[in-house]
Amino acid sequence: MNKKLELHKAYDFSGSEQPELTLVFVHGIATDAMSFWEMLQFLEKSAVAPKIRMVAFDLLGAGKSPATDDLEYDFSEQLGALENSIKKLGIKQPFVMVGHSMGTIITTRYAKKHPEEVKEMILLSPPIYYPETLNDPLFTLAVEKIKQVMQEKHPKVKDSKAFENEMNLIVLDPENYSFFEKAEQPTTIIYGAEDQIIASFNIPQVLKNNKLVKAVKTDGGHSLTEDKFEPVLKVIERLLK
Repeated sequence: MNKKLELHKAYDFSGSEQPELTLVFVHGIATDAMSFWEMLQFLEKSAVAPKIRMVAFDLLGAGKSPATDDLEYDFSEQLGALENSIKKLGIKQPFVMVGHSMGTIITTRYAKKHPEEVKEMILLSPPIYYPETLNDPLFTLAVEKIKQVMQEKHPKVKDSKAFENEMNLIVLDPENYSFFEKAEQPTTIIYGAEDQIIASFNIPQVLKNNKLVKAVKTDGGHSLTEDKFEPVLKVIERLLK
């Protein structure tokens, strides 16, 4: 574990001094913790707010967290910094991890490494790429198109080492699918029917291979839009019963 790296805590809401449930939010590539802003505000105004704590970090290379060319932005560094930052929160009970896009990959790895800490996972728009998907020439072309779109939407990532390494070393890691299939915690996948990024045709295989994983399909796309708010709330409500 990297003992030096820590993440910037961009959001920390607690509805009471002793919340019943803590949720840790992990964002995706080419964005930061505030990508969750509308969802967090929705939950903060919901009936469950007095019983929960919500924390969102900027990953390395994002927001106000460390971002230098000395970093590799790989699993080791991102997980090490996340471990250090979560430990600093002093959470006494197992918590829920909520990941979006690349954040779902980091979340599943964290949960595998720390099963005693993670009560449940909520995975929003998880990119589940099996080896055969990664080896498909059409998929390679699609990835290049995705990179282009992201670079146009977020100009700062065009020459970003963090973006390139996160895409190549994290998002496109051929072992990722196995962490979805072998999740040891109850897991809810929430994804949009219009999502062109995650290869949603792979989700049924994950559900078949792991009965702890459930899926909810919405009418949205890849982003953290309103269609995903209610499904997340329903998971929280269930956990608080």
